[in-house]
Amino acid sequence: SLPRTRSRIPVADALPRLSSAASGSNLTLAWLLWAQSWQLQSSADLRTWTAQPGTPVSGPDGYSLTLTRPAAKRYFRLALP
Repeated sequence: SLPRTRSRIPVADALPRLSSAASGSNLTLAWLLWAQSWQLQSSADLRTWTAQPGTPVSGPDGYSLTLTRPAAKRYFRLALP
């Protein structure tokens, strides 16, 4: 019989964290560089998600996208396409 082995996946690195900051009429969303293949999505109801328009800007700490603050409630997430 073969010996059993277990691989460990670091949970802290498994999902990217999306951060937000509001300034005036703008909302900036940011995430780390290693999540470059993840897509920023938005939803009004948490059921239907669509790609968020705009081109993220790459910086030394990661990516960011600045939007005009939505008038209505919006939810944002990062998802693998």
